Amino acid sequence: MEPNLYNWIELLLVPITAVVTWVASRGKRRNDGMQALQQTVNLLAEDNKRLYKELTENKTRIAQLEAKQAALEAENKELKLKIENNIKK
Repeated sequence: MEPNLYNWIELLLVPITAVVTWVASRGKRRNDGMQALQQTVNLLAEDNKRLYKELTENKTRIAQLEAKQAALEAENKELKLKIENNIKK
């Protein structure tokens, strides 16, 4: 029996179909991977913004507390001097 055209088509159809499917799905996988990476980058950027805001707020609070502490230390020093002056009299 000689191989006819239909036999050749049958033999080539499966590998050709597989290659076409693989190429098409490869592009989709790449696109899905890029979308997943972009989502991860977006989430990290949002977290970074939130953390930066919290850090800025905390630094402001620390500066305010240090200023209050300095004022209290100065007031405490004044009161000690007044007490010492009253005791000496």
